[in-house]
Amino acid sequence: MTSFEDNLIQKGLITSDRLREAAQVARQSRTALVDVLLSKRIVDEGDLLRSFADTLGLEFVELRQIDIGPDVIGRLSAKFAAHYGVVPISF
Repeated sequence: MTSFEDNLIQKGLITSDRLREAAQVARQSRTALVDVLLSKRIVDEGDLLRSFADTLGLEFVELRQIDIGPDVIGRLSAKFAAHYGVVPISF
């Protein structure tokens, strides 16, 4: 499995030099690299999330573009979904 940073470079979302600079800023400011990439608008949030999903071997789903039916929503309690940070999209 490649690292998240390698994935960003392989996808052409950032150069290794720019990533190294952002990592240095993150270390100096004691900020997460992801926060630096987003706040400085180095990488788009959607691209960043897609890269995370790809790195973890997960499918990326744009929730604004799918219709979640009431039968799906009713399969998990709100308490369970909130506790585990999940959103059911299909069964």
